[in-house]
Amino acid sequence: MKTIYFLLSLGIFFISNKLTAQQTTYIPDDNFEQALIDLGYDNILDNYVAKNNIITITDLDIRFKDISDLTGIESFTGLLFLNCTFNNLNNLDLSNNILLKELHCGANSIRSLDLSNNTALTYLDCGFNKLDVLDLRTNKALTGLYCDYNNLVSLDVKNGNNTNFIYFDASNNSRLTCIEVDNATYSRTNWLNKDSTSNYCDGGDAGVSTELTYVPDNNFEKALIALGHDDVLDDYVPTNNISGVTVLDVSDRGIEDLTGIASFSDLTTLDCGKNNLTNLDLSGNTSLAWLNCAGNNLGSLDLGNNISLFYLNTASNSLSSLDVSNNLLLIRLFCNYNNLLSLDVKNGNNTNFTAFNATNNPDLACIEVDDVAYSNSNWSNKDAASSYSTDCGGGDGGGSEELTYVPDNNFEKALIALGYDDVLDDYVPTGNISGVTVLDVSDRSIEDLTGIASFSALTTLDCRKNNLTNLDLGGNTSLAWLNCSRNNLGSLDLGNNISLFYLNTASNSLSSLDVSNNLLLIRLFCNYNNLLSLDVKNGNNTNFTAFNATNNPDLACIEVDDVAYSNSNWSNKDAASSYSTDCGGGDAGGSEELTYVPDNNFEKALIALGYDDVLDDYVPTGNISGVTVLDVSDRSIEDLTGIASFSALTTLDCRKNNLTNLDLGGNTSLAWLNCSRNNLGSLDLGNNISLFYLNTASNSLSSLDVSNNLLLIRLFCNYNNLLSLDVKNGNNTNFTAFNATNNPGLACIEVDDVAYSNSNWSNKDASSSYSTDCGTSVIAKSSNSKKANYNNSLSIEQSEINNFRLYPNPVKDVLNIYLAKGFKINQVYIYNAYGQRVLSATTNRIDVNGLSGGIYLVEIETTQGKSTKKIIIE
Repeated sequence: MKTIYFLLSLGIFFISNKLTAQQTTYIPDDNFEQALIDLGYDNILDNYVAKNNIITITDLDIRFKDISDLTGIESFTGLLFLNCTFNNLNNLDLSNNILLKELHCGANSIRSLDLSNNTALTYLDCGFNKLDVLDLRTNKALTGLYCDYNNLVSLDVKNGNNTNFIYFDASNNSRLTCIEVDNATYSRTNWLNKDSTSNYCDGGDAGVSTELTYVPDNNFEKALIALGHDDVLDDYVPTNNISGVTVLDVSDRGIEDLTGIASFSDLTTLDCGKNNLTNLDLSGNTSLAWLNCAGNNLGSLDLGNNISLFYLNTASNSLSSLDVSNNLLLIRLFCNYNNLLSLDVKNGNNTNFTAFNATNNPDLACIEVDDVAYSNSNWSNKDAASSYSTDCGGGDGGGSEELTYVPDNNFEKALIALGYDDVLDDYVPTGNISGVTVLDVSDRSIEDLTGIASFSALTTLDCRKNNLTNLDLGGNTSLAWLNCSRNNLGSLDLGNNISLFYLNTASNSLSSLDVSNNLLLIRLFCNYNNLLSLDVKNGNNTNFTAFNATNNPDLACIEVDDVAYSNSNWSNKDAASSYSTDCGGGDAGGSEELTYVPDNNFEKALIALGYDDVLDDYVPTGNISGVTVLDVSDRSIEDLTGIASFSALTTLDCRKNNLTNLDLGGNTSLAWLNCSRNNLGSLDLGNNISLFYLNTASNSLSSLDVSNNLLLIRLFCNYNNLLSLDVKNGNNTNFTAFNATNNPGLACIEVDDVAYSNSNWSNKDASSSYSTDCGTSVIAKSSNSKKANYNNSLSIEQSEINNFRLYPNPVKDVLNIYLAKGFKINQVYIYNAYGQRVLSATTNRIDVNGLSGGIYLVEIETTQGKSTKKIIIE
C-alpha cells in the first residue's frame, strides 16, 4: 500500500512539474527578468516568468537595462513593438515573434540578425551594431530601415516595396560596396543616406565580392584591424577593403611577414619601418612612390617593378646589394647602415636628387652613378672607402661635437629612446640628428619641439598626439611628410617646406592655414580645427589624392585652383564652407572689425602668433574671435584690454607679466587659466562657469571666490595676500590639486566639507582653517541659486537616465547620444582634460575617432536644459 501511495505521489510530482514548465518561460538573464518585474509582468527574480503574463503583450520597451540575453522573448507571441536598444546583446532570435511590426535593436553588439519569419515588419532600426550581413527580402511590408554604423558587407533590401519606403539609412558601413534594391535608379534618386563607396544594385545577390587576402602575420593583420581595414584576427582580410588604399603606415608593429601587401594594388605610400622583416616583395605594388622600410632585417630588395618610386629609405637593414637604376623618378635615397657590396644608382635622374646617404657600408667599394664629377660634388654622404663610377663592372663623418639645445625633456627622452642621445641634459649632439630623415616622436607628451631645426635632412616627421602649441619647421626645408595632428597648435607656417606632399593637421586649434606655396602637396587633412581661413590654391589641386576640411564650423570660404573641380572631387568639407578662387584676402570674407589692443607688448605677442601684422593698437577681430588657446606668458604685458574679443577662448596662459587687473567676463568658454606671477589685486571669475583649472599664485589678491565655478578641480592661489577664500563649489571631492599656502592673513577657507578638506588638502598655512561657513568673507556672496540649479540638474540627470544617455562609454569611434521623445539637441561640445573645446556638433552621432584616448567632458544643451557628462575615449 505504501508503495502505491509513493508511486501516486511521484506521478503527481512529475505531472505538476510538467504543467509548471508548460506555464512558465525561462528567462536566464537577470537584467531581462528584472526589467519585466519593473514593468509588472513578474514578481520574483527566479529565472522564470508566467507565460500568461506575457503572451498577450503587444508593446515591450526594455532600453538601457544591460541585458545580454533575450532568451524568453519567443514567448511574447503577441508582440507588435519591441525596443531593446542600448543593451549588451550579441544575438537576437525573433523567429517566433511573427506578428512583430516595429523593431528597435540599435546600439548593441549584434553580429547576425535573421528576420525572415517576421514578414509583418514595417520598421527596423538596427544601427550601431556589428552586423556583417542583412537580408530583408522576405520583409515585404518594410518601409523604414536604419542599419547605419555596422560592419555590413552585404545588404539586400530587394523586398518589392522600396517605393513605399519612408526612412532609409545605410551610412557608415565602409565595407559595403553594393546594396541590392528593387530599382537602382529609384534608390539613387531617393535614398541618399549611404556611403560614397556604396552603390545600389538591382540584379544578382548584392554583388558583394567575397575575395579574401591571406595575411598570415598576426601583427600585420592586427595593424590592419587597428586601421579599420579588417575586424577579425583570422589570417584573412577582405580584398575590397585594401585594394583602394593609397597610404599605409604599419611601422613599429613587430611584423615579420608582409604577405598580403600585393593586394594593396593602389598603394602609393608605404611605411613599414622598424619591424622584423627579412624579405619584402613589392612587385605587385606598381603605383608605389614613397617607401620606408628602414630598421628591419632585409637581406635583399627588388624594386624593379616600382617605376613610380621617388623616395626610398632602406637604412639599417642587412642588404648586400641594391639596384635602383630602373627607378627613373627616384630623387631621395637612404641606404646607410647596411652590408652593401653593390649599389647601382645610375637611373639617369641623379642631378634631380635632393637626398643621398650611403654611409656605414664598410665593404662598399664602388657606387655606380650617372656622372662621377656631379656625385663627388654633391653627394658627400658615403664612406671614405667608397668611390663613384659610371661602370662598377658588373666611418661616421667625423662630425664635431656641436650640440643642439632641446629644452623639452619628453622630446629629449624620445630622442634617447631612438638612439640619437644618451643623457638627459637638454642637449643632443647635432651630428647624431643632422642626417636623420625620418622622425617619429608621436604620443610622447611633448610641449616644445625646439631643436627640430637641426634635423636638417628631415623628410618625414610624425609628432601627432602631443601637447604642442607651436611648431616652427622653417629650417626643415626637405620635409615631405608631416603629421602634427591631435596637438594644440594655434598657427602653422609651412612656407619654407616646398617639398611637402603630405600634411595632417587634424584636431588642433588652427584658425588659418595657407598651403598655397606648397606646390607638391597632394594630401591634406585639416579637419577638426577652428579654421576661419584656408588657402589650398597651390596650382596642384588636380593631383590631390586626399582632402578633408570638415568640422571647421566657422570656415566660410576655401581658396582653391578651380571651383568646379573642387566641388566635384572634394566632398569632405562642411556644408557652410564653399570653394572660391579668391576668398578676398584669406579671412573667409569676414568684416574688417577691429579690436582695440592698447598695450604694445600684448599686440607684439599677437603679431608673433600670427594674429596681427602691424603694431597700431588694433587687431582684426576676425583673426582672434575663433582662437581657443592663447599663450602670452612672460611678455611684460601690463594691460590685456582686447582679450574679450577672444570669444572662443578655452585656455589662457598670461603668467609672468605685469598685469594689475584682468577682466575675463567676456570669455565665457574659459576652462584653463594661469595668471600667476602678476600684480593682480582682484579677480572676478563669476562668468567663467566652465573653469576647471586656475592658477593665481604669486599675485596680490586679497580675496578669491570660486564658489560658482562648479567644474573647478585644480586651484593654486598660494603666495597672495588673501583674507578671504571661498572654494565651496559643490565639487571639492573631485579636486586633484589645491594650494593656498603663503597667505599669512587668511584665517578661514570656506569649503564643502571640513573633514574631507582636512584629510585631503594639506597645502594651507597653519594659521588657516577650513569651515563650511566663514561668515566673514570680504566679498558679498551671490545667491546660491546657481549651485542649487546645478545640483538639481545633476539629480534630474541621475534619475531620468532613460531620457538622456551617452553610448557607448568608453567609446572608440562614434559617440551616440540618446534622447527620449520630446528632447532635442541644440548643441554639443566636447572638452579635453585641459578644458579646451576639441569638438562641437548638433547631431546625436559624433565621430570621436580623431581624439586621443583619455577622459573628456561632454556638454549637451537640449530643448529641456543643459548638462555635462564625462566620457572615456579609448
